[in-house]
Amino acid sequence: MGRRIYAIFFLGVRYAIHILKALSPLHRRPGLSKFRENYLPDGITFLTAAERQGLPKMERCVGCDACLHGYFKSRPYSPEAPTPRDLALSLSRSMPDYRAARRVLSEWQNLEWFREVCPLGVDLGGLVALMKRHLAEYDSAAAHKEQWAL
Repeated sequence: MGRRIYAIFFLGVRYAIHILKALSPLHRRPGLSKFRENYLPDGITFLTAAERQGLPKMERCVGCDACLHGYFKSRPYSPEAPTPRDLALSLSRSMPDYRAARRVLSEWQNLEWFREVCPLGVDLGGLVALMKRHLAEYDSAAAHKEQWAL
């Protein structure tokens, strides 16, 4: 019984300290800078409010391949070639794979055509803008990390 009372007392004291710290004007939360420090080296970036709102429209790709006909009309077919579907599916994973999307982004030109041909209306233009912003952020973090490593 005495150990339980001690445990409850200890939890109460720790909770009181936590509340006082949170209410103190001198206490600063690390916030975004700590997020970037912890997660950018792994390629995890934050989403803006606008990106978060548009994400469901970008994640609709079901891999139906309707976009591939026009995509390979302008270039020879290769099973290893990056496709629009690869870009959309890289976002549908539990952790978006921005690095895997890099080689797909390098070969894209006519994004409006993809929006018209997609039966589910996947916003590939928005998706490309999202991926490019995240890749730029990831690259700047990687360069910053290398600078400190030297």
